[in-house]
Amino acid sequence: MRIIAGKFKSRKIQIKIPDNVRPTTDSLRETIFNIVQNILDFDSINVIDICAGTGMMGFEAISRGADFCIFIEKNKRTTEIIKSIANLFNLNSNDYLIITEEAKHYFKSESLNSTTKFNLIFIDPPYDLKITNEIIASINPEILCDKALIIAETGFNEIVLIPKKFRIITERISGTTKITILQKT
Repeated sequence: MRIIAGKFKSRKIQIKIPDNVRPTTDSLRETIFNIVQNILDFDSINVIDICAGTGMMGFEAISRGADFCIFIEKNKRTTEIIKSIANLFNLNSNDYLIITEEAKHYFKSESLNSTTKFNLIFIDPPYDLKITNEIIASINPEILCDKALIIAETGFNEIVLIPKKFRIITERISGTTKITILQKT
């Protein structure tokens, strides 16, 4: 795994990835960020990386200029990987927050600071769980900035429902993965 662009460009992360974690490939992450950078300026944005796994989506956003990222991952062992990568990049504790919690419960929890507005949300649960729509439906549009983006990574045959106050920007299929990009209207 490597960071594609930004201040950590070309930095390789060599860690043992647990069997239950499926990181987004470098090439697919590059495709996603190429699409997003044409819609969104990364400077000073706030990001949430849901079902973060290794956290590479969030770290890529920080590398490109995001001010802050919340990493949500239910597996405590996997959150240790996120912490080690944050340490590898010498990130300040004000740059990120790691929350060990079930993704579909996060937006209903007390841990969400309602004063922070987010510009970009990545959702990448294990494909077999099929919880993407439940997570998207739980997102209160009030916590999102105008024109905020939601990037959902699912199995290629999963249908992503588009809630009110959102529109679909694009859907792309790459192998067994489908990327759906939604924007707050």
